[in-house]
Amino acid sequence: MKKTKTNICAVVIFYNPVIETITNIRTYINQVDRLYLIDNSNTTSLSLLKDLDYEDKIVYLPNYDNLGMGKALNIGIQHAINDNYSFVLTMDQDTQLPFDYINRIFSAIDNFDGKGIVTGFHDTANKKRIENKKKNVLTTLMSGNVLNLNSYKALGGFEEKLFIDYVDNEFCLRLNSNKYKVIVIQNILISHNLGTIKEKKLFFKSIYTTNHSPLRLYYRTRNRIFCIKKYGYIFPGFVFVQLFSFIKEVLIIIIFEKEVLNKLSKMILGFFHSLQNKYGRYE
Repeated sequence: MKKTKTNICAVVIFYNPVIETITNIRTYINQVDRLYLIDNSNTTSLSLLKDLDYEDKIVYLPNYDNLGMGKALNIGIQHAINDNYSFVLTMDQDTQLPFDYINRIFSAIDNFDGKGIVTGFHDTANKKRIENKKKNVLTTLMSGNVLNLNSYKALGGFEEKLFIDYVDNEFCLRLNSNKYKVIVIQNILISHNLGTIKEKKLFFKSIYTTNHSPLRLYYRTRNRIFCIKKYGYIFPGFVFVQLFSFIKEVLIIIIFEKEVLNKLSKMILGFFHSLQNKYGRYE
């Protein structure tokens, strides 16, 4: 495969990282020119970074507080813009990439004109998709995205008031509504951990539970409604998919997960807060 040289850095978000986080970073740090590490932890993570031995590549930016995913991404990307990068690989701490990920992404795309994001297929439950196919999608997960900074600068940054969850969905919907493409290369697999995934059986069918915390479900529900309200009239199919996913999520929680009442009450609260336009960090 032809070696592709491009002007790309990475932005990764930390939140109380563990040693496995460093292992994940090792899978892609050699594929980018610089890594902006935005730390949303209450304390620094410098002790972990000593094991990386890439001090010349890493720009460590601690916030000493959880400012949310949108804010952290915007901080890192603004540094990338200031340093004249054209593309940003957006990552979270739970993701690993193939060693030739960046080269394969750019080899699969003739040019980035009119494209906002190009990414691989998120292998969240060992689905092992291998189709050699490019697919235009409405939304994708944030981690593993090669973001065209021309589109970012044209549309503005990530929506900070969502704090966490659906930050990636909202930005992708905004890209699509402004005629920028979001493309998934389906035979390039991204190893991504979504919560504490467990496989359950229901009538001989595999059901995957994410076991998110009640607070995380609050944000998911609130921000899901935000995106439906903002983009539902443009993308009605998105509304049907989200309503189906919500019903499925509630049923899985009731049947398989713990803290059912606490989780459902937080989801109801998130629903009403979205109707009341109450966003930001949940206090």
